[in-house]
Amino acid sequence: MEPQSVLELQEKIRACRPLISSRTLYVCRNGADKSGLMCILSILLDRMKLDQVLTVPLVVGKIKAIRPQVISTVVRRGQKEVNKRIGSHGNHANTATKEDQYKFLYRVLKLASESQDVYANVGASLH
Repeated sequence: MEPQSVLELQEKIRACRPLISSRTLYVCRNGADKSGLMCILSILLDRMKLDQVLTVPLVVGKIKAIRPQVISTVVRRGQKEVNKRIGSHGNHANTATKEDQYKFLYRVLKLASESQDVYANVGASLH
């Protein structure tokens, strides 16, 4: 997933929603990885638009209280011995680390912020 593509998808989804209070259902294979990331991103984009204030760890924490598997806590890819110590037996080669997922959220939020700034600057120059 590329940050720009995900931001564009989120914008398309928002354009289809009748009201800001409407809900969107995100689904992925295990119900947490990508769908959880999209859900958190959707909440953060709403907060950014409405409040202009973001606390990413707070939003992630609230969602993790409901669905602990969101924003995985899997260790770096390829560290099988560490995975064994923590009792993980699955193959996590395609699973992003917690740090990767946070970085991805911040990249998308930065893109969204930059696109909003462009419009804010245009509006200010018209007056």
